[in-house]
Amino acid sequence: MLYFWGVSKEGNEEAYRLNWHFSRGMLALILTATAILLLKDQYRIYAIMLFLSTFQWSNVLTATQ
Repeated sequence: MLYFWGVSKEGNEEAYRLNWHFSRGMLALILTATAILLLKDQYRIYAIMLFLSTFQWSNVLTATQ
């Protein structure tokens, strides 16, 4: 999974595979973008903040620093 992306060679190989995890991630991004476009006013801000708050758990910040 993406937890080991940028941390180890095996983690990098797993992260760049096109498998079910990739498909799930792409579906989640598409659904999030659709929700942000369709929601109105304050709910749109909530959706954006919920999307941005997931970065602190995704190890993207740790692996790229």
